Amino acid sequence: MIRKILLSAVVTQALLSVTAFAQLERQHDVHVHGSATGNLSIDGGELRLELEIPGINLVGFEHAPATDEQQSRLDDTEVLLRRADWLVADPRGGCEIASVSAHTHGFSEDDDHGHENHDHRHDHAHDHEHGSHEHQGHDHREDSGQAEHHHDHGDDHAEFHLVITMDCETPDRLAWVDLQLFDDFPANQEMVVDVLTDRVATQARLTPGSERVELE
Repeated sequence: MIRKILLSAVVTQALLSVTAFAQLERQHDVHVHGSATGNLSIDGGELRLELEIPGINLVGFEHAPATDEQQSRLDDTEVLLRRADWLVADPRGGCEIASVSAHTHGFSEDDDHGHENHDHRHDHAHDHEHGSHEHQGHDHREDSGQAEHHHDHGDDHAEFHLVITMDCETPDRLAWVDLQLFDDFPANQEMVVDVLTDRVATQARLTPGSERVELE
């Protein structure tokens, strides 16, 4: 009887572990309105930030612009993102923007991959590989209306994809980085950023009024 109880407990624990892992994997692939995801890493003197932001967070729609006003809003947003002055690093790190890659997906009727813009600064040669992006099993959740929309495999979602690098003279003194993408974009309600440096391996959850990624 004791053996049966122990065996049952082991099987139950294993099933719970598998279920939890599956839920984590599904959450990683979820496309949620209002929430952006990204990665921030420091390798030597290079800081690298990658962000994926749902289009509705920044421009209010996730399709090809239907009006001149929507096209203007999309263009202005891309200019602001490429300018990258919203990315502010601790001045003690001596960091300067080296390159900016801004890529949109789903905003063009003619090209499923949208269009891409690269801005390399200070004559640094930075090569970035951009693979195809697959979006499977995405959920759309509207925080304001409690509405949840499920999309079948193959549905596209318009997004902004950003890759920014900074060259830092004293990365060991870099204590924080601010991502100031809330005030200009009220629908951008949350940014979840995985952080990996020599000193820190964590996940930062940024919200309006709390936009700082701590690096020590």
